[in-house]
Amino acid sequence: MQGQLSIKVVDDKGLVVSEETVKNLILNTAFDKIVGLLGNLGTGYVNRIQVGTGSASPVAGDTTMQLPISPTITVSASVSTTSITFTGNLAYNQAIGFSISEAGLLTNDGTLVARTTFSPKTKTNRYVFYFTWVVGMKPSS
Repeated sequence: MQGQLSIKVVDDKGLVVSEETVKNLILNTAFDKIVGLLGNLGTGYVNRIQVGTGSASPVAGDTTMQLPISPTITVSASVSTTSITFTGNLAYNQAIGFSISEAGLLTNDGTLVARTTFSPKTKTNRYVFYFTWVVGMKPSS
């Protein structure tokens, strides 16, 4: 299982100010969720992206973001044969003044299942931050 997050910053004139794509770490908690679902013993699905100002590299045992901020971002999901894509955004009036440098996928029960860090991006009321997070599974050959 692997994933990547793309972040696009767009200004109030519709111009793309920056774009960055980074790999993420799928955390141990994600595998716990998947095993539970396969055994019909689990609950939970990804419904939010949490952003923060932390810079520590993710490790497999992470269960929280380093320095989370509000709000969380509600995501929509689309599924293909071997991947799922989560999309959401921080609107003009959200998280103003923060230097955002980490993101994570959260389930409806609050479990952090993936996390990544990236170059800091300062959020102002002139920018919308668009997040596209793809998690894929590679079929065995």
